[in-house]
Amino acid sequence: MVTFFSQSISPDVVASAGDYFTNGTVSISWTLGEVATETIGNGTYTLTQGFQQPNYDGVQAVPKYLNPKFEVTLYPNPATDLVSLTIKGNEDFDLLVNLYDAIGRELLTSKVVAGVTEKSIDMSVYRPGIYFVKISQTNGEGLKTIQVAKVR
Repeated sequence: MVTFFSQSISPDVVASAGDYFTNGTVSISWTLGEVATETIGNGTYTLTQGFQQPNYDGVQAVPKYLNPKFEVTLYPNPATDLVSLTIKGNEDFDLLVNLYDAIGRELLTSKVVAGVTEKSIDMSVYRPGIYFVKISQTNGEGLKTIQVAKVR
C-alpha cells in the first residue's frame, strides 16, 4: 500500500495594511499597497504580482498569444526623461501601449505597428512616482504590464 501526503496553500496577501470583514452574507477585504504589476505563467502555473487574489476553483493560465516568442523590455527603470521599449515577436500583429498612473488613470495611449521594435515614452511631463506601462494587442488582449518608477 502506498500512502501520499500533500499540502494546500491558500492565497495570501503580503501588504503594508489591510483587513477582512464579514457579516454572514457579505464579506469585503482590502489591502493598501502595490497595485497590479504583472501576470506571468507557463500554461500550467500563473503568478500575478501585486494585488489580492480571489479564490480560484481551478488554475487560470495566462492566455496564449499569437507569437509565443513575444518579448518586451523597458529601460531605464527608474526613469527621468525617456523610457524605451524594445519589442520582439510582434511581426504579425499591432500593439497598443498604455501608460497609467498609480491610481489607474490612463495617461497615454499609443499604437505600435506590427514589426516595429522600438517605442519611446516621454516621462519628463509626469511627476515623480510609480507608473504602469501596459502592452496589449489591438483586440484588447493584454500581453504584459511593466511597473516603471519616475524620479526627479
